[in-house]
Amino acid sequence: MSAWQGHVLAFVASALYFTGFGFFKSAAARMEPLVGTRPVHLATRVLASGSWWRGMAFMLVGVVFHLAALRNVPGTMSLALLAGLVVLLAVAQGFFNERVTWLEWLAFALLLAAGVCFAQAADSTWRPPPSSLLLILAVFSFVLPVGLFALGDRQPAGTHARQLNGIAYGICAGVLIGLGELSLTLSVRHGIDQSLLTSTVYPYLFAAAVGAGVVQLQIALQRCRMVVLIFVTTVVAKTYVLLAGTPLPDAGTLRIQIFAGTVLLVIAFALVPRFDTGSGRQDPSMPTGLRFPS
Repeated sequence: MSAWQGHVLAFVASALYFTGFGFFKSAAARMEPLVGTRPVHLATRVLASGSWWRGMAFMLVGVVFHLAALRNVPGTMSLALLAGLVVLLAVAQGFFNERVTWLEWLAFALLLAAGVCFAQAADSTWRPPPSSLLLILAVFSFVLPVGLFALGDRQPAGTHARQLNGIAYGICAGVLIGLGELSLTLSVRHGIDQSLLTSTVYPYLFAAAVGAGVVQLQIALQRCRMVVLIFVTTVVAKTYVLLAGTPLPDAGTLRIQIFAGTVLLVIAFALVPRFDTGSGRQDPSMPTGLRFPS
């Protein structure tokens, strides 16, 4: 398989992921308010939703395409996966009438530029992180997002509550999804065989991290606009994978690329207010747009 065919597979995988998130968003609109502190209620509402299961089917098919891309073309495929963000924008604006402010467009552009910087820096230096580092990453990736997300559930609710813009939730879920994608990459590099399940922790890390990330996103989709939430989640996840396997570079050019990417990330997150001001939110008086398939 040629490199361009592998990148096409990665792009299709990304498109399938974002279509699946569209179904998740549609399912969230029909559910009672979800909170992470009520896991039984959360599980029963989610698992009883046909739209949610359709979204999960798209996600699983996306994983198959992602695996095919990773197995046939070595590399992180991050640029091809990020290119699929055009599908996210189409779904969010076409089916959910989610408008994007000029400031958010600027933030999105900076996020993509940061992703390009990290991808170029990791292109020739990326390698699987050692087991000790993977353990530290796993602990950090579960403890920090779950803790921050729990704090989000303590935000005041009601008529006067301010709607979060999705940046914080996107970072939390992105760290978990990033750990899952890293585990998927390591699984492929180890080899898809019986020993993968008996001698490595990669498949179990993948299932736990992606499961926790999807649950957090399902809750956040009730509270935030999909376009901001998923955009941030995707860029954070790809950045996580790139940095986890990129050693501290000796070359000045690589250091500059990583530094530039980090600065661009910080500026992009700082551009968007923590709370949604309303200028980019859907106007309740507007038509709901095309009905997402359910």
